[in-house]
Amino acid sequence: MYIRRLMLSACLLSGMTAVNLSATPISGMFSIDGNITVTATTITWANTNSPFTPDQANIGFNGTGSFAALDGTLVTIEDLNSATEPVGSTFGPDEFISFNSAPSMATLEIDYIYPGVFTSAACTATPAVGQTCTPAGPGGGPSPFSFTNEQGNQGTPPIESDATFTFGGVTTDGGVWEGQFSADFNVPYQTVLATLASSGAVTDTYSSSLTVIVGSATPEPGSGIMLGSGLALVLLSLGSRRLLKKQHLQ
Repeated sequence: MYIRRLMLSACLLSGMTAVNLSATPISGMFSIDGNITVTATTITWANTNSPFTPDQANIGFNGTGSFAALDGTLVTIEDLNSATEPVGSTFGPDEFISFNSAPSMATLEIDYIYPGVFTSAACTATPAVGQTCTPAGPGGGPSPFSFTNEQGNQGTPPIESDATFTFGGVTTDGGVWEGQFSADFNVPYQTVLATLASSGAVTDTYSSSLTVIVGSATPEPGSGIMLGSGLALVLLSLGSRRLLKKQHLQ
């Protein structure tokens, strides 16, 4: 009887393993766009289309891999707060992006917000083309924003600006991802920062490009290794577990 139960357990575990092997981790590239509102401590999102639903964004029409079939659909994107998602420190991971038209698809979790790449030296300088700025964030640390003043196009003010910011994290099926976001302004960044200081918030449209790559699960020392025999699997995998190895795209 004991041998029969052991063999049954082995068969069940083998079947479960086969199911896990058949699942394909998400990978590929996609873009999203919408409205972004920034305060001193928060980043919130909304759709650009009426009724401008909060925490929604549009997927672009350039998806690849797992995201190719999601062109033109929506994602849910969670708001960020510096108290729980600080810049330049690992946190979470916290839920960030899920796919409305594919609720069973693995989701993106955020665990890192990259600091902006510039200094704050020219943040309050008289506006000029070519200036750069990463303003201070909460507590005097860096914010995630890298501002650049640029020559305006024909029909726009002489100086306009853009802000870029980068997030990273993991997927719920073991992958890693990185997203580069950008927002364009038809005024110098000094004007943007002055508006933020005076009104407490700045709202603009944004675009982004996110890349997801397949990660790997690394077993703890002594964990069971998958073998062809179901009996060997059950004997070796009793009491074992696997940890997710998380790493950021470089």
